[in-house]
Parts: sequence; C-alpha cells; structure tokens
Amino acid sequence: MSKNLVLGIILALATLTATAQEATKEQIQLFAEDLLMSTKFSAKVVHTSTIVDGLMVVQVEPAYREYPSFFLLKKDEKTNKWIRVFECLSPGIQFVYPGLYDWHMEEMASGIDFQANGLTSYAFQDKVVTALVESTFKVKGGTIIPYQNFIHMHTADEQSAKDFSPYTIDKTRYLDFAKQLNGSAFRKNAPNDCSLYESPKVESFSFLKMGNTYKIEAVTDNNQTWVYTFDGIDHNHRYLLNKKVQVQTTPKP
Repeated sequence: MSKNLVLGIILALATLTATAQEATKEQIQLFAEDLLMSTKFSAKVVHTSTIVDGLMVVQVEPAYREYPSFFLLKKDEKTNKWIRVFECLSPGIQFVYPGLYDWHMEEMASGIDFQANGLTSYAFQDKVVTALVESTFKVKGGTIIPYQNFIHMHTADEQSAKDFSPYTIDKTRYLDFAKQLNGSAFRKNAPNDCSLYESPKVESFSFLKMGNTYKIEAVTDNNQTWVYTFDGIDHNHRYLLNKKVQVQTTPKP
C-alpha cells in the first residue's frame, strides 16, 4: 500500500470524525423551531459557537417575549446524538420597549404572572421553582419562567398552538440586575410582573473554557455585558451546573 493511499485514508477518517462531532445547520434549525409553541412565529438561528467538550452554544433571535437568545446543545456520549439543554439563556434587560410579542396583551391573555405558595422571592434552586418549571415535562403546552419576585407562565392560543419541547430561563436575579444596570423604575419599587423586562438583541458572544470552567460572554445592543460561568451540564441535560452570572454596562468606544 502506497504512502499516498495511507495518507488519504487517514485524512478521510479524520474528516469523518470531525463531521460526526458537528450538528448540521438543519439539525440546529430544528432545535430552534422546537422551542416555538405557536405557528404564528418562526425561528432564526443567528450564530453558533465552536464545540467545546461536546458542548455548543446557539444564538437565536427572540421570536417573542420569554423566547431565549441562547440555547445549549450537548453531545450525549452514549448515543452520540445532540440533546438540547432544558435551561436556556436570555442575557440583557431592555428598558425601552422594542415591540416583541407580549403574551399578556393578546385577546386570550394567555400570559400570567403570579406568586406561588405565598412566596415573594424566588431562587432558581428552590424546590418550589424546580417543581414548577419541571411540571412542563408532564403538563404540555406551557412555558414557565421564574423571576426574582414572581413566576411567569404563558401558553399559545388553541388555533396556533403546536407541539414543542419545554424550556425555562433563570431570571431569578433580574430585579437586582435591573437595579444595577439602569432601571430607576426598579429602584422605586419592585414590579411584580414582567412588563418592564424586555430582551434586547445580542450583538456578539463568545464561548470558551478556562481550566474546568465554561464561560459564555454576551454583549447586547443596549450596552450590557453578561457573563455566565458554569462547571458543565447535569447528566439529565437540564441545567447549567454551579452557574454564576455577572452583568455590567458595556463601556462605549
């Protein structure tokens, strides 16, 4: 067997191995569409990160309020298939209403904000919060997003509702973040609904690993920088482990 043939086989195998590690554009688009609960909307993938330890970050354009800006894909070591992580991300708080579809404003008023078990403050690891967000695994048709001092839930109208995969977004520190970033309205009182929490567009992001810690850094179009660090994904592909979030106003050039 010639050296050129051997080299060609090695290169072919290397190419196949690299391809096997990547999710196709079609697969990623289907994951984005599977987040949509209504046929009224479409999903747009903006950018994908490099793959780090079988983990990929996908940026999507928010289709409506409470639709994420990022979701994560994890390669299952046993099946060699990509699985979307249940917890998604939505960096940024927009203090000027940009016009995303609001589930509270439609005729059927399918969006509600409420307080559960008499609590007025929530943490993402609270048993009450976990039970609420994971209830969407069994009770289909709704999305539950925990905020710092209330819980948001919405469903689609019967005419446009479609099957979708449940997700959640941890917004249990967004009141503190809003006060830190800009929100004078938040300093006067703590709103108990999501009307003042809008999602800005993400201008750029990066994903890398530092030692044993993963880092996602996102810059929004309203001059905010959000940095997420975490130690990995739990074995059920639901949550970012030991997640920490830091926010700051981005210095203007």
